[in-house]
Amino acid sequence: VQAGRQPNLWVRFDFAGENAGTYIQGYMNTTSWSGDFGTNDISTFSGEWKVYDADTVVFEVADSIAATGVEVTPATASLVVGATQQLSGAVQPTDATNKAITWTTSAASIATVSSTGLVTAVAEGTATITATTADGDFTDTCAVTVTAAP
Repeated sequence: VQAGRQPNLWVRFDFAGENAGTYIQGYMNTTSWSGDFGTNDISTFSGEWKVYDADTVVFEVADSIAATGVEVTPATASLVVGATQQLSGAVQPTDATNKAITWTTSAASIATVSSTGLVTAVAEGTATITATTADGDFTDTCAVTVTAAP
């Protein structure tokens, strides 16, 4: 301020949602700043910054975290014909970037599985339901036994 110019500062913007892990960081010149203190417990600040030194601005995407496995629960299921069972698949580690799983069945004539892991018992017999990660093709299974309805 004594130098007759606005204060400068380092600013980092972290994004959430679809762009999580992306950030912009740089040395900025404050061009406006305001605050609204409508109540004692809520206050709103807004600001505008312009790049002070373009050489310091960095646009970066954080490193992705690779999948290391998947765990299907339950590991076994017993169903009667016509019944359903929801399976869950947990990609490991819990903070893996890509948590997509593909579900398949070894015997669609015995038990089918939806894209969300919902198993439907079709006929007597056994089937293996497999969850496969999109990142790394890691797999885990659930052994399904289907019996006739009483």
